[in-house]
Amino acid sequence: MIHVTSNSRRTMLAISMTAVACVVMLAIGTSRSSAAASCGPGPTRTHDGRTYQTKTCPNTAGVGVYEIYASGKLGPRLDTMRSTTSWFACQERFASVPNPALGVGRNHYWLWTEGDDNGTWGWFPANGIKLGGQEAAIPGVPIC
Repeated sequence: MIHVTSNSRRTMLAISMTAVACVVMLAIGTSRSSAAASCGPGPTRTHDGRTYQTKTCPNTAGVGVYEIYASGKLGPRLDTMRSTTSWFACQERFASVPNPALGVGRNHYWLWTEGDDNGTWGWFPANGIKLGGQEAAIPGVPIC
């Protein structure tokens, strides 16, 4: 039979409280690092006489690259992004052009890029990027 003294109880309580504090700190640290994530440096690309220092972002494969008309209307799908990490030149918010439905994400930001299938440049929906939030710009990607 083990005899537990009040000092032993205090020690066990201190160890338990330290373990709980560590779990809470780990959870807080994880959520902060996810929120602070942004797209990283990408290759330099030139299109139509303009040079871009692109940013590389994690994205969903199989999402379309679209034309957006000057009138603010969504045009046809021009190409497809097959990779899961892609580069993006810049982004723009088109108030009258919501992103197509991809899961629960909703956004009006679009990223200027080159598709994977035939190299056509167009607009990639921000809700296809695995960073950022609802109706928010993608962190680290400049505005066009």
